[in-house]
Amino acid sequence: MSEDNLPLIAILRGITLQEVEPVSKALFEAGVRYIEIPLNSPDPFASIEVLTGLMGQQAVCGAGTVMSVTDIEKVANCGGKLIVSPHINVDLVAAALARDMLVFPGVATVTEAITAIDAGATHLKLFPAGDLGAGYLKSIHAVLPASASIYAVGGIGLDDLGEFWNAGARGFGIGGGLYRPGMAASRVFELATQYVRAVECLT
Repeated sequence: MSEDNLPLIAILRGITLQEVEPVSKALFEAGVRYIEIPLNSPDPFASIEVLTGLMGQQAVCGAGTVMSVTDIEKVANCGGKLIVSPHINVDLVAAALARDMLVFPGVATVTEAITAIDAGATHLKLFPAGDLGAGYLKSIHAVLPASASIYAVGGIGLDDLGEFWNAGARGFGIGGGLYRPGMAASRVFELATQYVRAVECLT
């Protein structure tokens, strides 16, 4: 990730095509520069295409809940540059890296984390981080290469950021804390501003 951008990924699970423009603009205005649309959202590829058309030159946009190489090809065809998966699959990592995409494989154990790193991933998604806890992250972080950048994703709220950062997280993926289907863009802006300010205080 760029050193100039905050390590914060907005997860727009369930977003509709009509919401993409106002919500993504609100996120960008608040300072968010990484946006994913999970593939279990309505019309995800159409939404990603709209997102990249609007924000692709200013933000890193792409897909979450990516489960197959075919999905990666579709995201690339939509202009997406970000791939986030809930699990580790070395073929997905290789396919994303071959397309010069930023990839976050999901991991929950040391074995999975090392598998992802050996496959070429430099960013890891610890999921579900909220359930696993900051203490668990600290234990994993202690044995992983220093070059591995761990993002805490899943059930992370504003009050959790500092604890997870101190445990070794170097970024966050935030879903329901930033956006829920039908939420007004003005509310998304308010919430995103809070998260951006909180992460700025850590970095």
